[in-house]
Amino acid sequence: MSFASLEDRLIRVFGAWGMIDDGVDSDTGNADSQAATELSDQPMSGSEKTKLLKEITEMADAFVGMQAISASHSVQYLNFIMAALFELISHDDQDIRVAADEAINKITKLSDVYLTQHVICEFFIEMKRNRSKRALSVAMKKFAACVHKVNPKKRRMYAINLLPVLRGLLLNSLLAKLESGKNYIRRAAADIVVSTVIHSRLPRELAYRLLQQLAGKWFVPAGFFFN
Repeated sequence: MSFASLEDRLIRVFGAWGMIDDGVDSDTGNADSQAATELSDQPMSGSEKTKLLKEITEMADAFVGMQAISASHSVQYLNFIMAALFELISHDDQDIRVAADEAINKITKLSDVYLTQHVICEFFIEMKRNRSKRALSVAMKKFAACVHKVNPKKRRMYAINLLPVLRGLLLNSLLAKLESGKNYIRRAAADIVVSTVIHSRLPRELAYRLLQQLAGKWFVPAGFFFN
């Protein structure tokens, strides 16, 4: 099958999911950067579920076929595909979640060396998005599984950028526990937060960010009563 025919299959799925404008050029596959990737979590009929499962498989197969022909031309679609699949990872229906996970695994496994670096980057981006617990957990596991494949020239970049992401995730989790109804959980969370700030390389900056998060979480905005 030619690259163009595989691309057409991919774009048909994008269109069915509302991810491209009606006026998109199917010859170039110029996906709209503002594409809507939010797929409905509303209860589906049996036929709708079957259709969605088929489209997930079709999208993954089309992309894998495209990258086998030309990885450099296929990479432009990767961000849209991964964003949609990670959204489906949080779908209410378990079969949809499993299908999305399998599609991500297939793309990861069959990507060439060039595209693998972009796939790893998509896992990192999804970790930064932190859209849902399921998607975050899957992204972290897949990033960890692929980290040994990171280009040596990119390792320092990931190391520098990964720490703030993980620290932010940790602090967000701990801040949530500060509202626990159990005293010992609140005390333990508070102790860990304080220790993290004190032993940070940039304690003042981290403390400032932490206070910003707390202020935004627990205090009413100044202009609230004047709107």
